[in-house]
Amino acid sequence: TKKEIHIDDKVIRYTHIEKGSNTICFMFSGSGYNYDKPLFYYATMLMLENKIDVVHIHYSYDEQVMNKLMEEVTKIMMDDINPVMKEVLKGEQYNHTMFLGKSLGTIPIANDLMKREDFLQSKMILLTPLLTFDSIFESILHSRHEGLLVIG
Repeated sequence: TKKEIHIDDKVIRYTHIEKGSNTICFMFSGSGYNYDKPLFYYATMLMLENKIDVVHIHYSYDEQVMNKLMEEVTKIMMDDINPVMKEVLKGEQYNHTMFLGKSLGTIPIANDLMKREDFLQSKMILLTPLLTFDSIFESILHSRHEGLLVIG
């Protein structure tokens, strides 16, 4: 189901694919690599086959945002991601969370979500993470999460 959240004058769009599961996978796309591309298509299909609900958060950022400091980029992205996660998780239907991000989409996972106590048991799937950024590299290096990291 396509949904949206309105915060002040901003609209945050997301797609919530519900199969009645107690596990949810939040997916974060790359810059210019969105959810209809093969990696996300097959990852989404695999989650659904395994009876895992999926959320695609539809954000896009211009070059001006991408040229900011990593801390600022993380905050801007989390300002879009947090309201969606809060909305989806508020019903307490989900006991387990997973996060899957591709390149740009690994920023919120590594710089924020991995560090939250609420998500210490969450599984993390990082596709081509931005390892050249120290904060991302360090976060992944010191993570104790069960996860999959793909570089190629």
